[in-house]
Amino acid sequence: MKKTVVVLLSFCLFLAFINVSVAAPNSEQLIPASKEIKESKSPLKKHLRVLHVGHGEYSISNTDGQKATLIESENVYRLDDGTFLSYLNEKQLLKVEKLDLHLIDQLAIENVFNSYSINEEIKKDILEMSKIAVESGNNEARASLYTAAKVPQDSGTIGTMAQITSYYTYNGRNLRQDMIYFYDMSTTWKTISSGANTKSVAEGLSNFAIWGVGSFGSASIALAVNLYVGALTAISTFVNLVGYTPIGGATSDTIQVKIDYDKWTKYDYVQDCTGCQGATYLLGTVTQKVRIIKIDHYMYFYTNSGGKSTTFTTNPNQTYETAYTTANYSNPAPKAIQYYGSPWTEYVQFRVYNTEVAF
Repeated sequence: MKKTVVVLLSFCLFLAFINVSVAAPNSEQLIPASKEIKESKSPLKKHLRVLHVGHGEYSISNTDGQKATLIESENVYRLDDGTFLSYLNEKQLLKVEKLDLHLIDQLAIENVFNSYSINEEIKKDILEMSKIAVESGNNEARASLYTAAKVPQDSGTIGTMAQITSYYTYNGRNLRQDMIYFYDMSTTWKTISSGANTKSVAEGLSNFAIWGVGSFGSASIALAVNLYVGALTAISTFVNLVGYTPIGGATSDTIQVKIDYDKWTKYDYVQDCTGCQGATYLLGTVTQKVRIIKIDHYMYFYTNSGGKSTTFTTNPNQTYETAYTTANYSNPAPKAIQYYGSPWTEYVQFRVYNTEVAF
């Protein structure tokens, strides 16, 4: 019998290509986003008091009970005895168990798919991350699936309570939510500019932007975020680090970036006929939150002393907890009810010069 997977899935990919470390900018300029997009911080408290009420379910108490501590990187709570609890709502948490996978081990992934009932959207994400790990030979890439813990049922049999963590109601409608959390993710190297025109691009390149894209078209999240230390341009940054000035016009000149980030994606489903026997849940919304951890840079220019290159790192987020979210990430239910069957989608995108990077 397959087990149903709970709402939280964590990924880890480690890639490094850093030779020179550069301090992060002292400030970032954020231009207010449209109504479709906003910045947010996690609403979860760092510590809770919880009472075990049975069947793997815990209630939140103001004074009594065990202490539950938030694992901020994974949005899961842990008791002092090592028990993991998944946050359900302001009153409930559910006991979950952690299942680790090596993304490079495709046989292990296949076994998990055969043993657990995992939605197709989540399977697709797992397979995409596995493909990246295999192609890059990344033995460190891993995934952590939080599944509902096995608990005794009234009948005396052993089962799972996964459905409790993913089902909720809104305005009388039944919904289900799955959330996938990817952490320490890394893009591949993205070329911002290459060729004879690269020096001209570098002279005006100093910022990147974050946009939202999806069913609503596109909307800005943050514009003019410093790409380099002290709001310098790419060319002045290169000169400061290397000590030589690019001549310009060389076909070998290039500017590249690689982004490390965390990403949360929510899938919200709506029951197509509330109260009907055998009713199914149809996808209504896909919403997203992204937090940029750091940006690795690579530059190569031909100078009067020959070809010179440098790699370095910047950190655009001074406040680690700050994240960029789509407008309906915090409350996707209204949009899900409106669009289920033909889902409303919202994704976060990184833009610099003419380069767009999907997370």
